[in-house]
Amino acid sequence: NPSRRFGFLNPVLYVYFEIYGLAPAQDSLLSVAYSVENDSGRTVKSVPAVSIRTPGTSACILHGIDVSTLRSGVHALNVQVGRGSGMPVSLSRPFEILQMDYLSLQPRLDRSQAEAAGRILKSIASPAEAALYEDLPLAGKEQFLIRFWKRRDPTPGTPENEALEEVKRNHAYADAHFGWGRQEGWTTDRGRVLIQYGMPDEIDRSVFEAETKPYEVWTYQRERLYLFVFGDVNGNGQYILLHSNKEEEIRNENWLSLLRGL
Repeated sequence: NPSRRFGFLNPVLYVYFEIYGLAPAQDSLLSVAYSVENDSGRTVKSVPAVSIRTPGTSACILHGIDVSTLRSGVHALNVQVGRGSGMPVSLSRPFEILQMDYLSLQPRLDRSQAEAAGRILKSIASPAEAALYEDLPLAGKEQFLIRFWKRRDPTPGTPENEALEEVKRNHAYADAHFGWGRQEGWTTDRGRVLIQYGMPDEIDRSVFEAETKPYEVWTYQRERLYLFVFGDVNGNGQYILLHSNKEEEIRNENWLSLLRGL
């Protein structure tokens, strides 16, 4: 986790990460390599792979990388860790560099535009990315947005960014259909799932089922079948996520009992 700004005040980027689930092997050497990309996705620094001896099935790694020669802007630190002939594991984290040339960067975003763009970004960004965006000044926010959406563009050779356009459409749809009281639609459970995973392939609505509060089942056919169950548990029109079989989402196989007050 590169967790600070770096540059002329902090010329060395210290990175810390932990590795778990290493299979016991006679060869206990791990190969670790680093690279840094600028906001255009171009590699501006590579660190030759180093070998680290691990005592068991886990490892804690701390390294320092000299970034004093890199220009100001939002960058990405890429890490590759592997052992033997196995496929390496990759991880990427954003960080910001502030050099003396930072004063020449003129932001084209104003604060209201940055706040609106940040709402959309935070709908799908990781917590680390969202926290970094909030901490950036306007010039840094602009660079961050360019890099963030450029990396998600499925057709980088065309003027349109289909990924961004889809998120904007879903964001507007969520606000128009899922708002509850003063809560904006994109911040509700249905809004969050819609923006993060896209429009479902199928929606099964149950409103008049006897002795059961209203609920919806959203179905996504991706690499496998994913379900999201939203229910109006309190009977006040607010649908909350009760169950999903998607990784890292809430799972409750007894969700129907919540809707029946059992």
